[in-house]
Amino acid sequence: QRQMCIRDRQNIVNVSNKLEGFQLDNLSKNKELFKLAKSVGFSDKQIADLTDSEFYQVRKFRKELKSRI
Repeated sequence: QRQMCIRDRQNIVNVSNKLEGFQLDNLSKNKELFKLAKSVGFSDKQIADLTDSEFYQVRKFRKELKSRI
């Protein structure tokens, strides 16, 4: 149980570190990283902050991505 919690937290930190270097335009080319960020629980606001983007841009990207799936 504790190991799983530690692993989950480390995964969140790893995704956060990966997102920090991306601009939203580049992130749109790496849809898997965006999907991973959402799957580990990042909000659109958190992704916007990490990618130096506006919330509405991330939200729009997420909705466009979802419509293509």
